[in-house]
Amino acid sequence: MTDKLEVMEVYPAWQGEGTRMGSASVFVRFARCNLKCTWCDTKYAWSKELLPHEHVDLLTPDELASRILEHVNFDDVVLTGGEPLLQHDGQLCALVDRLQTANRHVTIETSGSLVPSKHLSHVDLWSYSPKLTSSGNWRSNKGRDAYWSKVVEGVTQMWDGPNVQLKFVIADTDDVVDMLDLCSRISEHTDAGIPPLMVQPVGPNSTISGGHENVERTDLDDYSFKLQELETLVKEKVLPVFPSCRVLPQLHKIIHSQARLK
Repeated sequence: MTDKLEVMEVYPAWQGEGTRMGSASVFVRFARCNLKCTWCDTKYAWSKELLPHEHVDLLTPDELASRILEHVNFDDVVLTGGEPLLQHDGQLCALVDRLQTANRHVTIETSGSLVPSKHLSHVDLWSYSPKLTSSGNWRSNKGRDAYWSKVVEGVTQMWDGPNVQLKFVIADTDDVVDMLDLCSRISEHTDAGIPPLMVQPVGPNSTISGGHENVERTDLDDYSFKLQELETLVKEKVLPVFPSCRVLPQLHKIIHSQARLK
């Protein structure tokens, strides 16, 4: 592992997910991931077939911060991947410190498969997106449970007020069952229930609960159907247990529908 940060891209955009949706943000995509989700839309960040053909910059925290701060009108910074926690702890912490000194709000997006260093407890927002059965990562319940234990440990360790959110991609009813199980495990380890809970449909060209496979539609129509299917699942399965759950779209998939929803 290099002691520099492995950066694939830095770009300004609107935050498309979670509690900061709609915020003008600078996204930093790091290389490498320890999971391999079947529906991942950034496989170029980790795929053995795709990553060797991508350009990866090796940057110090100061070099990366300077590149981020060139975007003077974007006060949010989102560190994503890949899996950001595969980067060197000290370098990642130094980057967060540098950005917060410049009055930037820093979000780290993680699958929760790695427990964050306690030196990163001052991150403004931890966006946890635990992967469920549809991601294709788990061959056994034992493997899934070991992963979920790390999610529970990380969430309960970092959660201090509004600095943690839970965000799930839902593909089917099995995912909903998984999510309810994991959220229950988290609530058992805290006095305050669970952090803000949000769900969003899996990407285009597949249905959540079936029934629309033969309907001819545009990309945005497809995404609308998915949201409707997810809305039904949440009303029936989730709200009776976690009534604060929110159903949200991925805003960037709507704004960039022609580029992204294909």
